[in-house]
Amino acid sequence: MIKMDQIERIRKLVLVQGVSERQAAKQVGVSRYAVRLALENASPRKYVLARPKPRPVMSKVEKLIEEILQNDEGKPAKQRHTARRIWMRLRDEYGFQGSEPSVRRIVAALRQKPPEVFIPLAHEPGEEAQVDFGEAEVVINGTRQTVQLFCMKLCYSRFPFVVAFPHQRQEAFFEGHRLGFEFLGGIARRLTYDNLKVAVRRILEGHNREEQEAFRSLRAHYLFDSHFCNVESGNEKGQVESLVGYVRRNALVPVPEVRSFAELNAKLRDWCLREADRTVPGTHGTIGERLEDERPKLLPLPVQPFDCARVVVSKVNRYAQVTHDTAVYSVPWQYAYRSATVKAYVDRIEVWIDQECVAKHDRTYVRNGSVLALDHYLEVFLRKPGALEYAIPFRQAILPLPFDRLHRAFKYHYPRSGDKEFVRVLMLLREYPSEDVLWAVETALQRCTYSADAVRTFLMMGRAVVDAPASLDPDEHPNLPVVGVPQARTDHFNRLLPKGGVVH
Repeated sequence: MIKMDQIERIRKLVLVQGVSERQAAKQVGVSRYAVRLALENASPRKYVLARPKPRPVMSKVEKLIEEILQNDEGKPAKQRHTARRIWMRLRDEYGFQGSEPSVRRIVAALRQKPPEVFIPLAHEPGEEAQVDFGEAEVVINGTRQTVQLFCMKLCYSRFPFVVAFPHQRQEAFFEGHRLGFEFLGGIARRLTYDNLKVAVRRILEGHNREEQEAFRSLRAHYLFDSHFCNVESGNEKGQVESLVGYVRRNALVPVPEVRSFAELNAKLRDWCLREADRTVPGTHGTIGERLEDERPKLLPLPVQPFDCARVVVSKVNRYAQVTHDTAVYSVPWQYAYRSATVKAYVDRIEVWIDQECVAKHDRTYVRNGSVLALDHYLEVFLRKPGALEYAIPFRQAILPLPFDRLHRAFKYHYPRSGDKEFVRVLMLLREYPSEDVLWAVETALQRCTYSADAVRTFLMMGRAVVDAPASLDPDEHPNLPVVGVPQARTDHFNRLLPKGGVVH
């Protein structure tokens, strides 16, 4: 093959010094054909085989390797053939005599995919938004934990919405949509997703999906169209994919330390609002200005927001409790053994029986935790007062200190019925405001009147009457008659004493 220094010399001899091609070939020691090639192109020519080299060993097994790789498609990714495993099978099962590197070269060539080319896209105002979940580390109440970031981004204005949840369950997915639509002021006509389990039950051919019934209900409520990416093709919703990393790097660095999810989401909301002043390269105007152009093209919000709950059917057990995600929640005692519908929201649990909400609790994410309301068991305590002191609902209840003092006073003055008397006081919380009952309890303690009837009497009389000082001054009450009271005499009782006894 002719080298670069020979090409340079040939071109100078012929084109500069005027030497003929024949003389140049002789001086350089190459053929005249090589001289003509050097004159046509100064770049060195690569050697090209006229025909492929024969491979007597590898040509016999190449088809087998191709079949093995084809059979691996659809198998678990971690249980597919490696190049070494293919070589071992060829050696052991087919008596292959070739080397392992030769097999590796064929496997690499067969697995090589053509380069993927991406197409630039443009969106009209209100046309599309993209949705995805991501993860981030935060410190909540001194504990480092992983939170799930629900991200939504309008494709035209590039305006982001981000909210943090403790999980990616259906109720968080729905709540993220509701909050996002309300934050952005409308609904994009089409939303693009990954194949999330909370939305997709089964992947069908092409972009067709068998969707979850609850997701279809969300879509029917807000009237948007849904679009699902191809499997393992997150690039099809690249805007929200980049948002997940962007919010982690910009809004959550350094790692935020907050007291609650509410505080964290307030920070994320402020960050989203500050993004309005940023300009995206390749677009005109700021993100906020583009959002103002886009809002009139968004679908309007419905009159009523979507009920963002995961609904499950449960049964109330003998302890007047329902179970959801390993945690138990109480219901009023009279609903024991009944069928119930549990509505699980991100922040609360509602229990419905016969189309009536009979219990509502803050949701706990503690495994095997319990949230029991003391009020749900008061009638049971009247029948079983001895269980009060050791009952979980009573120990979980946070009562003001005067209630504890009154309970101990009842136990001291009524050893056998003190717990029952205290339950009667707790039942007053159903009839009167808690601050009024607390005042009545404090008043009973001040006046040493240790009974539930006394507490009720103070409530019925009211603060104005009970707290007013008693005054019988005739000058202040001229209408009161003046009654004279004679001096008491004790000598009348002498007849009741034994003979000779005297009362002093």
